[in-house]
Amino acid sequence: MEEAVAFTEDLLRACRAFGRARVVMRNPVGVVEVFADLGAIELRDGWAHLCTEPFHLHLHCHAIAQVNFRDGDENGAGRSVWFGDRHGVPLLLLVLDQARGAGAAEQDRVFGELRDAHGPTRALISIDELPPRPAMS
Repeated sequence: MEEAVAFTEDLLRACRAFGRARVVMRNPVGVVEVFADLGAIELRDGWAHLCTEPFHLHLHCHAIAQVNFRDGDENGAGRSVWFGDRHGVPLLLLVLDQARGAGAAEQDRVFGELRDAHGPTRALISIDELPPRPAMS
């Protein structure tokens, strides 16, 4: 059976609806953690940009090959969305830790809709990775 693939950019656009969240970007030399309104995510030229003062995060969409929707655990970690590379290594984590109120309810609703649409794990591909369409004659 062939695995369904979604577009990285489409999913990142949908994540704007989470509102304020903890954003963790990982790489081989360290981790960056910021709190930001995900509504500020911009997608252009193969990159995801989250630019709000006092920080700017930039992530190459081609590096993302999968997403995992994680429910909270017994250690108190809340729901999160993990974007990983081709080997499953987490690169970008969106931690949905609005504790209460309208923000928490909205994050729960959006998380549920995205997980229902994509399942617990989904392979991703960047729109820019698609081969060019042949010219129509």
